[in-house]
Amino acid sequence: MRRIALAVLLGLVLPAPGRAQWETVFGPARAELVTESGRLEAEPRSRERFSAACNVQIAGGRRFRVHAPDSDLLPFARRAGRFLALLWGIADRRFGATCGRLRSQPVEVWLLRGGPAGAEQADRHLFVYDLLGPRTGVEWARELAHEYGHWLLPGPSGYTEPESWANGLLGERLFLSWLLKDLEAGEIDASEVPFVQAEDLRHYHARQVEPLLRRAAAHGPDEALLARRDKRAMDAFTELMLHVDSVCGGRALMDLLDYLPRGAAGALRGIDFLKAFTGWASAQNPLVLTVPAGPATVYLPVGAVKADPGVRIWLSGAAPPPGLPAPAVITRAGWHRVERPPGPATARITITRP
Repeated sequence: MRRIALAVLLGLVLPAPGRAQWETVFGPARAELVTESGRLEAEPRSRERFSAACNVQIAGGRRFRVHAPDSDLLPFARRAGRFLALLWGIADRRFGATCGRLRSQPVEVWLLRGGPAGAEQADRHLFVYDLLGPRTGVEWARELAHEYGHWLLPGPSGYTEPESWANGLLGERLFLSWLLKDLEAGEIDASEVPFVQAEDLRHYHARQVEPLLRRAAAHGPDEALLARRDKRAMDAFTELMLHVDSVCGGRALMDLLDYLPRGAAGALRGIDFLKAFTGWASAQNPLVLTVPAGPATVYLPVGAVKADPGVRIWLSGAAPPPGLPAPAVITRAGWHRVERPPGPATARITITRP
């Protein structure tokens, strides 16, 4: 009775046992949700038998299979599948073919009745515990984005808190930021999004993302902090990657992987990603940067500069008078101050290597 009451409370419709149901998700990538029941599958850890699942078909392949213990709980699997389909679409829009895991093996999601509230990831398996326990919609969104980030995104490891790998927290902050951006741009209809509304995402963004972007803009990366392994160091890593996304676009997060140290996948630190980013940025020809709102600190490699009207650059160590236009050439690579004119319009800097 408890699960039926929860389904009614959440506005979920229970499917007829044994009958496959189809549902379309109109997101950045069109997805088909196909539910099924009656087929017994063993959850890989507890070996508990699951008899229902929601398959998420996108771009000609199955990308997720969300398992529910029985058909009465399929509404939860459909909502989780719908949300993951949207995450897949917004990631594919930014990464495309540069992220092989988007189109590799399907991700298996297991919705478990037992266990402490929360979720975790092991290889391509995501586990959500205490399925019928109290969770807000934002908690659902955060948990799914967090664990999918562990699977999909790069990240350093070996942190002492709050967990070993940093790519889960990055996924939470990055994916929910992208979801908000696409909602506000009208690229995703609000009716397609389960768990959260735009206002929920704005509140999350204001607390979890904007402070990091402001700090990155004000000071640039803290190399000493990025070399550490504590919670502040993990925040510094996500701050760096959010900054790279905002200035260079999401694809840069995958492209910079080619500049990481070879053979050190299990021992990477945040500082390695900083070095990889500056190496990647210095190799681009041209490098196109989106200037953040207000004064900001961005990495500028050596090269000739072409800037949108009104953009100013203050080279570190120099003190030009106010109003100096963007210099024609950057002769010393580094983290320099830039400022764009006020207004909502996007401003860009293009740097061409000699």
